[in-house]
Amino acid sequence: MLRKVIAVVVSYIVTSIAIGLLFLAAMLILGIDGTLRPNEYWTTTTFNIVVLAGGTLIAVLGGMLCSVIARSWKPALVVAGIMIAYGLFGAIQNMNKPDPPARTPKAEGQTTMEYLEQIGKDLSTGGKEPIWFSFAAPLLGAGAFVVGSRLVKRGRSDSGSPAGA
Repeated sequence: MLRKVIAVVVSYIVTSIAIGLLFLAAMLILGIDGTLRPNEYWTTTTFNIVVLAGGTLIAVLGGMLCSVIARSWKPALVVAGIMIAYGLFGAIQNMNKPDPPARTPKAEGQTTMEYLEQIGKDLSTGGKEPIWFSFAAPLLGAGAFVVGSRLVKRGRSDSGSPAGA
């Protein structure tokens, strides 16, 4: 039982951290203009697809990790349930946010770091994901997590080979 609890906690934490790093990496690689639409605080389609694809892969690996630690695929259902509940709660919150304001361009004399800090503050208060993305991400992630957990094969002690062979 303890092994299954540890599997749920560890795989959820590892998956969450990896998703956060994916967001950061996508933002760094794509830059501000590849992450946000021009003059807006809406994410670009490219960013959304990169995050969904990468997040799906991370979820599959997280499910595999959960299954390996637990020695069963069933604890992955608990993690998937948490992902769906937490994700749908966030999606509903996102849906109820007002549309984000227009993004102001970098002011003359403003350093890049100051501009990025301004964007970070504005995103934390006024950023919004597309509605389709905020619902798709947790559902796709939860499904991928369960699929990943089912990919781990359980070894049999007798391995199916004839005795003495």
